[in-house]
Amino acid sequence: MKQENISISILNAEDKNMVLDNLYKANKKINEIKVLDKFNNIIHFDIMDNKFVKNVGVELEYIKTAKKYGFVADVHLMVKRPLEDGYIDRAIDYGADLITIHYEIDNFEKALKYLNDKNIRAGVAIKPNTDIKDIQKYKNKIDTVLIMTVEPGYGGQKYIDEVNEKIKIASKIFSDKNIEIDGGVNEDTIRFGIENGVSTFVIGTSIVKSKNYYNTLVKYNIIRQLEKFNKKADKKFDENTLMIKDGGYGYGDILLGICVPDTRKCSKVWYKYVTYDTIEFFLKSKYHEYRRLATFLMSNISKDNKENIKVLKDVNNIIESNIQFINNWDLTDEVGPNILGYYLMLLDKTNQDKVLNRYLSSNKIWEKRIGIVSLLRFARNGQNDFCLKKINLVLYEDFHLFQKASGWVLREVYKNCNDLVIKYLYTNNKKKKLPSILLSYATEKMNKQQKDYIKNIENISFKC
Repeated sequence: MKQENISISILNAEDKNMVLDNLYKANKKINEIKVLDKFNNIIHFDIMDNKFVKNVGVELEYIKTAKKYGFVADVHLMVKRPLEDGYIDRAIDYGADLITIHYEIDNFEKALKYLNDKNIRAGVAIKPNTDIKDIQKYKNKIDTVLIMTVEPGYGGQKYIDEVNEKIKIASKIFSDKNIEIDGGVNEDTIRFGIENGVSTFVIGTSIVKSKNYYNTLVKYNIIRQLEKFNKKADKKFDENTLMIKDGGYGYGDILLGICVPDTRKCSKVWYKYVTYDTIEFFLKSKYHEYRRLATFLMSNISKDNKENIKVLKDVNNIIESNIQFINNWDLTDEVGPNILGYYLMLLDKTNQDKVLNRYLSSNKIWEKRIGIVSLLRFARNGQNDFCLKKINLVLYEDFHLFQKASGWVLREVYKNCNDLVIKYLYTNNKKKKLPSILLSYATEKMNKQQKDYIKNIENISFKC
């Protein structure tokens, strides 16, 4: 299996020595993470001569600095005469591990033969408009195919989507080679390459301009793992259950097809290594599964720190600050009991009531749903009377998702004390007819006699 790499371009770095030093520290920290399936981080050198492209790139001498730190040096020669003007020889002298030349230069075959004779890993790069099949005849002479996904010469350009078809073809023709894409690769555009056989991703601006290289590299590693999973979820089914359709409460959301067990698996691998900034990135994503991952990451952190009020408060602050992104029932049902619930359990009575009542009285449907399902944590802790007292605040809500949530909590309390819930439902149903959905969920585990008593069909009495 080919090693997948992030080739970090330092083209747009203002202080390249400082960036290389910081990348070394971040890379060292990444390597300490006990996760086997990670990107390998290498350094990409965009070398330009102001002739083949109208720009001047990175100086070749920086290869020596990268090698001093132990990085693999991925050298991309965007120059008109790489052999005649000495670029290849100097790159080799400085310690280049891979040298890629452009197919579009005049003496391409001569330069490629020279690289082969020097017994160094050779790559061929093509511009966005060059046909990938033009270089098929050189397959046995190269290690890497570099597909430019922007016009070469400048960093920070927008990814050209039309190149995606070329990537698909390359993954078939050069299936045993390292396929590399360069230009406009970021947290969003990387997804297509991961799904279609790309093994090296040249990423510059989004890393070297980020505030924290470690966070950004962890983020890309998590995306890699998510996108490597088979997209085996039934998207049509999920769209229906999450109401991702015209007029539905999930309208506008985007599903990728990543199933829940795989998302949980990813969260269990990475939750110990993420920072809150990384969690917020996923929580704000346009992709539903990325937001779901964020809730799983926070849930795992909360469970591990359920006695640590500081950690729980910090995680809850992320929820409070990003409540608009927790916008469907699957997200609220993770956040409520497994994040907010743990936090509420450690608050004093006054603050507990203050926070919980604010959720339960909210006019925002997902905020209220979070508040209701947070009571599951109290039910599982045996605080039955407290749960019933709070459910009183939402007992006769019209919205079906509130009714389902309240019924779920009552069903959980029923596990602790059957008669308490039976009497509670009987009394309140007699006072005013309870919503049928709430009753259906709350009485799911009850026998017919108990259900009939609650509905006042038979005069049956129960002792608490």
